[in-house]
Amino acid sequence: MVNEKFIKYPGIPYLESRLDILREPVHLLEKLDGGNCQVRKIDGRIISGSRSNFLEGEIVNKIWWFKDFVSWANKNEQFYNLDENFILFGEWLAEHNLSYDEDKKKQFYFFDMYDIEEESFLEYEKGLNFLKMMGIEVNTVDVLGKGLFCYGNLKSLCVNEDSDYRNGPREGLVIKDYKNQRFAKLLHPEFSEIREGKDLTLDKKYVTKTRLKKTLDRLQEEKNHFNLEDFVERTCEDIKKGHGVSVGMSKVYRRIRETGFGYKFNQSK
Repeated sequence: MVNEKFIKYPGIPYLESRLDILREPVHLLEKLDGGNCQVRKIDGRIISGSRSNFLEGEIVNKIWWFKDFVSWANKNEQFYNLDENFILFGEWLAEHNLSYDEDKKKQFYFFDMYDIEEESFLEYEKGLNFLKMMGIEVNTVDVLGKGLFCYGNLKSLCVNEDSDYRNGPREGLVIKDYKNQRFAKLLHPEFSEIREGKDLTLDKKYVTKTRLKKTLDRLQEEKNHFNLEDFVERTCEDIKKGHGVSVGMSKVYRRIRETGFGYKFNQSK
């Protein structure tokens, strides 16, 4: 078993709740709809991780894409060159909600390097340079732009340009202010976890089928057992972290029934 502390990639709030990030120069990357994962070296061993834990033992069989990712990481001898002070974070492009090009699937795409000692993320290009110095070659996520942007520009970039990884629009953008270690996301309306509409109540705006599915996916990755209350609490937490909005648990319960999502939850107990 791994004795080191597991370091999670932080949750990323919606841009609408963090517009002050646009006061600083930022990096723009395409948001990919895959499995959040990581690779690091501990005591000379290559160690893989999911969004929530190290991937070892029976956990590897828990989610369908875990085994593919672990097998790929273990076979990549270049990772033995990885400095143990760094963590490679990326996306394993497995089929989730969006369909990607066949030649892009079942591959790792690097999107950040974390310095454990400094407790901070390296600027994207600096991370790539470190990888090159260590002789590690991985797929990367293209930087779509760097500098100062207004919300309107980002909205247009998100909606009007197609993905580099699939036949169709991008899921969205990830906006990264490395100077202040702040990230945000902007999703294409087709894939957003919120519904648009001035007259919508908070629960109908934020407790959508898309959100419930993503919340359930995360719970399945993180926990061996969970109940309906866990599901409702996590949904409330996700909305609060992502949007700075509080939706009562009773309203989330009601929306689960209204969306017909209960049967999926019951199957995953």
